[in-house]
Amino acid sequence: MKNYPLLLITGFLLAFIACDNGTTYEELKSIKPVSERVYDLHKTMDEIKTFEEKAALFREENYYLEYEYPIGENESYVVAYRFNETGCFEIKLTAYLKDEDEAQKIVSKVTSNLKSSTNITSTTVVTDHYKWNTANNDATLDMDIQNIERGIVSLTIIPGK
Repeated sequence: MKNYPLLLITGFLLAFIACDNGTTYEELKSIKPVSERVYDLHKTMDEIKTFEEKAALFREENYYLEYEYPIGENESYVVAYRFNETGCFEIKLTAYLKDEDEAQKIVSKVTSNLKSSTNITSTTVVTDHYKWNTANNDATLDMDIQNIERGIVSLTIIPGK
């Protein structure tokens, strides 16, 4: 019985370490990787609703859907879709993170993920933006990091030229 406090402390530490292993990026990626979101362009609102979590639906209008996913304490990930008569023409992903360090980690992981993707080609870095194109120029991805010091990173996906 005198080992009970030691077992309790060990169990608490193991639980804490296990919970701390997941990164914010892994949480974002588990929702849906950025490189796969390119394929959501041109889908209808009904098609989008089939794979996004119903509970995460934050706002719905005639040509707009917005989903908000909590990803950490006081952090969230917002996925917004804009539609016209032919389907989705813009996807905006915005991560609201606790600080600049977390945002920098996300930028690093996303750029690494897109660089290793076979569907994504040319990368351009312009002051506060990273830009990518898909291999067949079907889509353009633009990551805005101008508010990174506030922990905000946005990525917009639009049809290519």
